[in-house]
Amino acid sequence: MLLRHPSVRGVLARVASVLVVLAASQAARASVLVVDPLVPGGFASAQDAVDAAASGDVILLRAHSSYFDIAGKSLTVVGDVGFVPGVTFGSVHDVPAGGAVVLRNIRLFGLTLSDVQGSVWIEDCEVVLGVPAAIDAHAVAQLHLQRVKATGSGSWVDVAGYGSGPGGRALDLEDTHAVVCDSTLTGGNGHGFIETVLGPALNQPGIDAVRVTGGSLDLVGGTLNGGKGGAGGTDLAFCYAGADGGVALRVTGDAPVVKFHGTQLYGGAGGAGPAGSCLFGDSAPGDYGAPLVVESGSATMYVGDATSLTVATPVREGEHVQLHVAAPAGAAVALVLAPAPGLQWVGKVVGPLQVAVPPLLLAVGAVPPSGTLEISALLPELGAGIDSVSLFLQALSALPGQAPEASSASVLVGLDAAF
Repeated sequence: MLLRHPSVRGVLARVASVLVVLAASQAARASVLVVDPLVPGGFASAQDAVDAAASGDVILLRAHSSYFDIAGKSLTVVGDVGFVPGVTFGSVHDVPAGGAVVLRNIRLFGLTLSDVQGSVWIEDCEVVLGVPAAIDAHAVAQLHLQRVKATGSGSWVDVAGYGSGPGGRALDLEDTHAVVCDSTLTGGNGHGFIETVLGPALNQPGIDAVRVTGGSLDLVGGTLNGGKGGAGGTDLAFCYAGADGGVALRVTGDAPVVKFHGTQLYGGAGGAGPAGSCLFGDSAPGDYGAPLVVESGSATMYVGDATSLTVATPVREGEHVQLHVAAPAGAAVALVLAPAPGLQWVGKVVGPLQVAVPPLLLAVGAVPPSGTLEISALLPELGAGIDSVSLFLQALSALPGQAPEASSASVLVGLDAAF
């Protein structure tokens, strides 16, 4: 079902106008910085663009890059349509209260977040490798993950020097308040038993997918997978059993509060036992990791459907904004829209609201039998002197007689047609 609803187009036009007013004081310095060394005026790397950017700017990636370090600025870093840039490493820190960093459509090889009093929003990104985690977050006031695929590093063995390392988690949260929606997070695999030059290197267990220490975590949909345990082996006549798989979700230390619904939790598979017979030791395979371990604090599963909202981005003036809402057939849907992210539970709404309050609210109809409501609306002109706007969107859906449920969220980045 495709809705070309006049009220949707109208509200997007009104929101664009509101954002123009809000940005008026910064319009003189708000910019879109393009990372592409092959175009006139393009930056050679993401870091060069970050260094040149002012808070509120958009960095449009059209080329792969080395690393970026965002310190104390509110920036949007987004891969252009049809291109997913690879960045070797990223870090975000010291973002003040009220500030926000958005990362979208990027493939990262490790990401660290620290001392953020504002928000970090990560959407449609893939993050791999990294120790202690692919995404390592410490003291982040608001962390949003939407449709993120993160995989921790596997443990390692130095064959020449009889050494091994523990690998990494997909997501490590410490004193952080996070919401993770429709994401796939997988802990690193443990390495198998191996003979090195100096002797045997014992196999290692799978690594946990997510560890939460202090703070809070809301999980909506998605899948958490513990890493696989390393296979066992033999050293002369002695057998070493397979290592255990990793835990999907570990809640530990400083009483974190975890809530989840519609999220699949799978402990990692245990490593295979050693092949053949042996005189000593243990030839058993490793055990599966637990789906959930609570060592401190609480973890509560609440009833509800994990609904989702997605919007393609970036979108230029004169192009159509394409929104997709997945929810139970027959549910009434309203969009909530705001120029900034937020994180709070509101009234009887099931699930966290992820846009700043008070948001704009727009009823857009009912979900068809297919389970997906599609909405198309033209992005209007942004106005003179405005190169870009960002709009955070979420859907509320409700079946008759039931409480509304908050979907996953999405950020729309609108660009002047010149870009």
